[in-house]
Formats: sequence, C-alpha cells, structure tokens
Amino acid sequence: MESEFREIYNITECAGCSSNIENSPEANSERAEAIAAWFKKEFSDIFESVIEKKNNNEIYNCIYFKGTSNGIYLLQHTTTGYNYTGIIHNYTKQGVISSHHAYRNEVKLLLVKSKCGFIAGFFRDLIGLNIRMLAINTKAGLVTFGMNGEKAYLLDKNNERTIYLTNRSGIESVYLTKLAIPFKDYICDNIYWSMGISTDNCGIFKINGVDGEFIEIRSDTNINGIVMKLEKCTAQDYAHLIPIWNVEEDA
Repeated sequence: MESEFREIYNITECAGCSSNIENSPEANSERAEAIAAWFKKEFSDIFESVIEKKNNNEIYNCIYFKGTSNGIYLLQHTTTGYNYTGIIHNYTKQGVISSHHAYRNEVKLLLVKSKCGFIAGFFRDLIGLNIRMLAINTKAGLVTFGMNGEKAYLLDKNNERTIYLTNRSGIESVYLTKLAIPFKDYICDNIYWSMGISTDNCGIFKINGVDGEFIEIRSDTNINGIVMKLEKCTAQDYAHLIPIWNVEEDA
C-alpha cells in the first residue's frame, strides 16, 4: 500500500555521486563524504551522520539516530565481497545483508516518519526483512528498538534490554498491545506490540473502525513485531532532540 509517510531514496543519486563508479580507497572516501553531506543537509532533525574509516580499505557511513548511539550503517570496502549494510546497536555494528555496493548505485534508504517516531534502514532490491530499526519519539529523546530474529533490543543510552518475541504462526486475528518502555515508565499511545498483522515487513495497513494508517516492523517472517501509527509531523515534533555526535564540527 502506497503512503505519503513512506519514502525510498537511492543513496548515491540523492548524494550526487552516482557517476563515481570506481571501487578504490579514494573513490570510496569521496562517496562517503557526499553521502554524509546529503544526510546532514536533508535529515539533521532526526539523524547524525558520522564517517568512520577503519583502514585504507574500509569506510563506514554511520547514520546515528539523533542523540543516541544507535542507528544504521553502510560499509564500503575495496574488496567487493565485504560491503555490508546493517544496524548499529550501542556503538556495535551488526551486519544485516552483504553485497550492497554503493559504487554500483544499489543502496537505497527506506524512511518512514511519523509524529511518534520513525523507521529507517538500508536495502538493495527488496525491503524484505532488511529494515530492523525503530526510533520512538519521546519528550526525553529518541528511544530505539533494534530487531534481530526472535529478539528485540531496547536501546536507551547505556541501558539495554533484550525482549524475546513470540511466534506469529496460527494467529488468525490482529492484536495490538500498547508498548511500555522499560527504564522510562512510559507507555506509548501510538506504538504497539503486534501479533498476526501483515505478510510484508514495513507493510502499511489500516484497521477496520480505526482512523489512520499503521506500519509494522519485524525481523523474521514467523515472529511478531512492533506497529507504529502514522501521523503527520512537523519540524517542531523533533526539535527537542539534542545532538551528541556532530556538536564540535557544527559549533
């Protein structure tokens, strides 16, 4: 189902570096700089863009959710078999899928943005189960969930809680339960645990008798996930977020 809330971007085209089709340390660095600049220009309200260069062959575009140590990343490597996209989980990178080549203009960004939070992730051809990160917008800042198989990781600064998700097989009805965030004593009005919703990760759907659209995120076909209600947002809805990564260079 198409929606005004769900946007897909081809990373290199948007960053203006799609003509850079070399795979070398120099070309990778130029691409990474262009991609980082594009994220800072277009999405500074919710993301902090950081480049990490591990050695001459590895360079990361780390897209942190603003004010957190969690987010998504793109790795460019001069050995083509070691290109990855994935999630950042309290500074730790977890690969989701390999062979995403920026120099081939293959990498895309999915962004679903709502007043109460957003979903973001990199993918290539099919969204599938590649999108694994949800950021919940609270007055105290973003609270993020990372999904991996039957586990959901609640990531809040240096606190982390692993939540084991249940199997969705055999469920014929739709159930939504309001999500309560540990550590914060906070119940989300428009974020839910889901049981038995859609067959498409990041699929948008409606519920009979309920106004609005909803979207579900999960990390395995047979595992239940999290649902977010889609509501229009303004720049003010995320104006309270405080950066922690780009403070010095923006000063």
